[in-house]
Formats: sequence, C-alpha cells, structure tokens
Amino acid sequence: MTNDPVYEFGAWILEASERRLLHQGTHVPLTPKVFETLLLLVEKAGTLVTKDEFMKRVWPDTFVEDLALVQNISQIRKALADASGPAIETVSKQGYRFILPVHVISHAREERHPEVLQISKRRIPAVVLPISGAAAQRELMDPELADPDSDLLVALADRDQIAKHDRPALETVEGRPHRTSTIERKAIVLAFSAILIGSFSWFAWSRHYGLTPVGSAQLHPVMVPLLDLPGEERMPALSPDGSRIAFIRQTSESGKTGIYAEIVGTQSLLQLTNSADDSEPTWSPDGRIIAFLRTSGDHFWVVTVPALGGPEKRLYTGTIMPVVSPVSLSFSPAGDTLAFSDWDNASQKSSIKLLSLSDLKAETLTTPPDGYHDCAPQFSPDGSRVAFVRSTGPMFVDDLYVVPSHGGMPERITSDKRRIFSAPVWFDAGRELLFSSTRAGMKSLWRVPASGGDPVAVAGPGPGSDHPTYSPSTDELAYEYTVDDENLWRVALSTPGEKQPNESALLSQKTSNLMAQFSPDGKRILFESDRSGYEEIWICNSDGSNLVQITRLERYAGSPNWSPDGRSIVFDFRSSLHSGIYTLALDSGLPQPVAVSPAADNVVPSWSHDGQWIYFASNLGGAGFHIWKVKASGTEKPLQVTIGEGFKSLESEDGRFVYYTRLADPRLRRVPRDGGSETLVERELAPDLWANWTLAHHGVFLLTSDHGQSSQLKFVDLETGHTATRFILPKPSFYGLSIAPDESSAVISQRDRSEHDVVLLKGFH
Repeated sequence: MTNDPVYEFGAWILEASERRLLHQGTHVPLTPKVFETLLLLVEKAGTLVTKDEFMKRVWPDTFVEDLALVQNISQIRKALADASGPAIETVSKQGYRFILPVHVISHAREERHPEVLQISKRRIPAVVLPISGAAAQRELMDPELADPDSDLLVALADRDQIAKHDRPALETVEGRPHRTSTIERKAIVLAFSAILIGSFSWFAWSRHYGLTPVGSAQLHPVMVPLLDLPGEERMPALSPDGSRIAFIRQTSESGKTGIYAEIVGTQSLLQLTNSADDSEPTWSPDGRIIAFLRTSGDHFWVVTVPALGGPEKRLYTGTIMPVVSPVSLSFSPAGDTLAFSDWDNASQKSSIKLLSLSDLKAETLTTPPDGYHDCAPQFSPDGSRVAFVRSTGPMFVDDLYVVPSHGGMPERITSDKRRIFSAPVWFDAGRELLFSSTRAGMKSLWRVPASGGDPVAVAGPGPGSDHPTYSPSTDELAYEYTVDDENLWRVALSTPGEKQPNESALLSQKTSNLMAQFSPDGKRILFESDRSGYEEIWICNSDGSNLVQITRLERYAGSPNWSPDGRSIVFDFRSSLHSGIYTLALDSGLPQPVAVSPAADNVVPSWSHDGQWIYFASNLGGAGFHIWKVKASGTEKPLQVTIGEGFKSLESEDGRFVYYTRLADPRLRRVPRDGGSETLVERELAPDLWANWTLAHHGVFLLTSDHGQSSQLKFVDLETGHTATRFILPKPSFYGLSIAPDESSAVISQRDRSEHDVVLLKGFH
C-alpha cells in the first residue's frame, strides 16, 4: 500500500502517482499534458496559477503558444462537466484558478477504492526490466541457468513475498540496486516470471471475455492514454492476442531510448533494446519474437529479439530510401516470412521484398514503374495478400495498393494522391484497410474497403493520428498521437567575436512552417505552411506581421522562391500523380505551369539572378534526381544541367555557377551554369538536411545538427575555406534557411515541439 497524497473534489479522485482521474470509481482518460495541467491546478487549488507557471511545469524547455494551455483547460472543463458548478475560474490575461473544494486524502488507495479490486485483489506492479542480454533471457526462461553475477534487475511492489531477509532483495531508488544472493535472485526471477506469465494470462483471458473492473463498463468507444513515461512514445504495435504492446521510446534519459513491451493496461514495462536507431517493431504471430529495423548511415538491418528479452539476431541488410516515405515490417500469418521495402541505387526505386526466415533469402514481390517507390507492406490476416504504399517521389503523392503474396499485378485501392504517413493495417477480417493520410487536410485515420472504394474517416482519433495498430482479439485500436510544431525564428546575426544574439519567434502556431525566404528587398518573407490544413504558400512582413495566404490549392504546394524583382514567385505543386513547377505573379494570383511532366517529379525550384531561368530538380527518366533548368516563360523544353544527381540548387551571384546538394548527400557541389565539370566544393562540412543551406556574398551559410538535439548556423568562406559558427539553436532545425540581403539576420525553421503519445481506442469495431 502507498500513503502518497490523493486529491478529492466532489465526485472525483485525482491520483498523482498513478496519473489517474476517477469519477465515481470510473477512470476518466486524459492525455499526459492535460493531466499535468489539472494536477497543477488541484495542487494550488484556490490560488491563481499564472500562464508562466503552466508553461514551466507542463511544457518545460518547449516553446508553445497560449492556445495549447487554452485547449488543455477546455479538456479539463469537459472532463469535470458533471460538477455542480464551474471548476476553473479564468483570470483574464493572467491565468486560472481551481475553485472546487479540494481535500487531501492520505489513506492507502487499496482501502479507499475497494470497488476497483473486486476482480483482482492484488494489483499488478509496475515493472521495468532493463536490458541484460542473453543472461536475462536464460533467467526468465529457466532460473536454474541464472548467472549469479548478471544484472537482471526487477522492481516488484510486493517484495516481502519473495525476500524474507534483514535487507530488501532489491532497492527501488533511482540508480543500480543492491546485488542479491543466488537464492534471492532465483526467488526474484521465479516470482517475476510467475507475475509476468500470470499477468499475460489474466489480461488475455479477461480482455477476451470482456471482463472489466466494476464501474468501468463501456457502451461506446473510449480513448485512453496508454502510457505515461518521460519522453516520447512512438510506433505502437499490438501483439496478436492484444494483451501486449511494443513501442519506441525516445527520451533524454541515458540508456532508456529503445524498444519496449508493455502489458496493456498495467504500465508493466520490459525494455528490449537501447538504441536510438531502432524503429518499426512488429510481433511474430505466436507473440514470442519482435522484429524491428535498425539504421546506420544509408543502411538498415532487419533484426529480431525475443519478446521477453534476450540476444538480438540480424537477418538482413538493406539500403535506406533517400526520400521520406512510410516504412514497416510485417510477419506472414505462418510466421515464416517477413515483408519490408528495400532501395536499389541502380534503378532508384524501392521494392517490396519477402524474406524467408528458413534460409534468409529475399525475393522481390513488386517492381514499381519508373518514378515510383513501393514501401510499408503489411500481410493480410490469411497471408494471401500484401497491402503497401506506392509513392511517386519525395513530395508525398501516395496511394494504397494490394498485391497477391505469391506475386502478380498490384491492384490500386485509393486514388487520393495524398501523403500517407505509415503502413496500412488490415481490419474487419481482411475486408478493410486502415491508414493515416492527409486526404482531407490534416493527418488523420481513414478506412477503405480492401477491394477499393471511397475512404471513410475513422471516428474518434481525430487530427494527428498515425501508425495505427489493431487487435481483432480485443477489438482495440492503438495509434500514435502526434503534435509537431515547426516554427519560423528570426536571428540577428553577429560577427565572429561578438556576443551571441537571441532568437525571436517570427511565426509560431501549432503548425508546420518551413522553407522561408527573404524577398529581394528584405521586407517580406515567403514560406510554406500547413496552417490552413493543407500545405500552401504564405507571405508575411519581415517582422511576422501582415500574414497573407497566397495559394489555395488544397493539395501540396511548397518550396517557394522569389523572382529577382520580387513581383512573382515559383514553387512546386503536387496537382496529380507528379509534382510540377509553377510560377505565380503576385498581382494576378493565377499559377502558371512552367515545368510539368506526366512521368516525372519536378521539385525545389529557384530563380536565376537575371530572372530568365528557373532551376529545379527532376527525376525524368527514373534514375534519380538531377538539376535541370527551364525558361521562366515556360515556352521552351527544360535542359539538364548536371550529369550526376542533384536536388536543391542556387545560382551564384555572378551567374557563372550553379551550387547544389544531393538528396542523400547534402555536401555542397557546383557546376557551370550551362553544364560541365561537377566539383565537390566542401568535403568536410555538410548541412544537416538538403534544404538547410543558402549562398551569401562570399560564401555559404548552412545548419549542422548536434545529434538531433540542437543546430549550429555556420558560415563557410568559399575563397579562404574558413568556417565560423554564427549562432547556436537551442532546438533541432527543420527544413529551410534564408539570409537577409544585407546578411544582418537569418530566418530558420526550428522544431519547437514534438510530442508523441500512444493512445488506445477501446471498443473500436
């Protein structure tokens, strides 16, 4: 039992240590941030809680707007709607005050809420098992083989039942616990194994037969935050019987990032890997193995690990797609084959591969047409089909396809030509597919017949839903709820040796803002944003005022660039299967195509200094992206500039050279304007992303990353080769960098907020 303070107000009980709100014994689901907001209000009931206090407590070290707090307060008011009067008072322009009478209860929870224990008198303890390799696996499977000097650490609530000695068998403070004797260790392992197996059995049995604690009967689908851990939880995968869930945890805690497994509904965790390079966990049909992807450089490995922890096994090595696309692994129902996608540098395509687990030979299942990439496969429940995503390029024109697992012609299921974020999920005994898409604006979940038809929005999850995973055994849907804010920041540039300036928010909203560019006179800023629900082109003044939406195409318009006279813009637009280059005169507002191909993607345009030409990247011919140019009038055929690959390009001030970076290799290169010898300009230093560089009067500005935690703005003098750091961003950069014409300031897209939580939707079908 525990004596931690518990708060009571009206018919509600707030358990801080359990991160739980109860209303008359029934759990009220709240997201972690909403719960933290409520907890702060209740802790300081009757007194004013300022906006600054909320920001420091709920969003530490994260920039968010007041809108985030307003939304949290709104969610709390809805949760407390049954109160006899208002629960929260708004103090204009200052903060909020919790006005319900609050009582602090010091009794143990087990004594306060006997109704919660009517089914199980003994709570399942919260358990975290760190990695211990083969030794841990042996101890879990057979305690007689346990190594008395290994580091199997188990945190159990009822320690008195497994260690009756003068000192506890385990110490439950942070850090390394005391070592135990061999007898103690065997007792611990046996106890934990019994609890773990019993937990699996109980939850699988009770969930299968619909048993729930008294007061929690569910007549409608209910959304429940599944985890409450420091850091981010991503890419959930429910086990075949629905009793467990695997996921990726990302945290700043040393050694805690990696793949975890949880007994659903218990917070009992088992850490399986400790690498930040792991992703896409998936269960074997018997629930004994978890397969996942591990990346390094431009390669990935297909790896497996026992679901109860143990030694890893590498099965396959492949090449990472250089374009942003959904990725997945999928076991066949028989458990003898794994499906995944693999990139081929020669053809510049990604195909679906089937890996036989008996001989580790991979066969190609799909061969996409030129300009297409196949990725994110998922076996159907009967194993006869494989659903996958077919994409036309790096700019998010995706659709779902289904192919027989023995090979054949793929059948197209959707015709949205919109971005799909993760692998589809088979549903309703293989009759439907679930997927996350921007087909109606913001990212959300959709369902479509597996034979084709009109997609229908999935009720409940709402915007920000990704990576769905479904358990037919328990009729539960888990998914990743995401909130990503990429905002524009303006930085006053110092010269080397001067005091570092502070950055200031130029445009901030709970949206994605990127690819900004100063106008030729430095008075306006052009950028791409999804603040309208779709990726569109916007313009604002250099101080962020006078925000105007330029395009209303309701597709994907991006990568904008000013004409030299500031009267027109050029951008890429995904109108159908492929991306094209369009210009738009600001006084007319009518986009005009200048480089559109029925068989290629044309993207990332920029203007020549004389305004006569537009440079862009194209994969015409299907063998990677190269730099091309076309007359700004669009009246002539495009001309190829580079023989080798290229993606983002800018012309030098004197018009003699075109500088460029490649999609998979962002080191700076250059080529004569009319074609010729291609030269690697900077061998040692490269921007962190292909978009994060721009030319200046005597050199190039670029952003370099610090392991995804922060970025540095650097200047490279192309004449002397000298490099100077001009600014350090406190958070990771996103896509886009622009320098004012007088080089007095920079505009940078910065990832200010990236929250990922796993949510469970009960009673989904």
